[in-house]
Amino acid sequence: MYAIVHRYFRIMPCYLIAILVYWKISVHLGDGPIFPFFTDSINICRDMWKNVIFIDDFYDNKCFGWGWYLSTDFQIFMFSLIMVFFYVQNRYLGNLFLILIFSIH
Repeated sequence: MYAIVHRYFRIMPCYLIAILVYWKISVHLGDGPIFPFFTDSINICRDMWKNVIFIDDFYDNKCFGWGWYLSTDFQIFMFSLIMVFFYVQNRYLGNLFLILIFSIH
């Protein structure tokens, strides 16, 4: 549990600053014929709670489009900790769980 909380609070401040700069400041920095399309895509950012809990990669309309990588990375990190927990508790159950996961894919 400590590893998840530590990783969350290590990533989140920089991630939120980047989202806020993209959402609030970048709309005032551009101009040109394509810029209105950019500002229209930023209006999706009202659902920022998905980014805060790292599940935005499950939804199509993304506020911070390239933030999917952090969401996927965090989900894989949490899932790997669950797999390690099962393996430490019972080696047979951990191997069975691992085989099940690989066979699903």
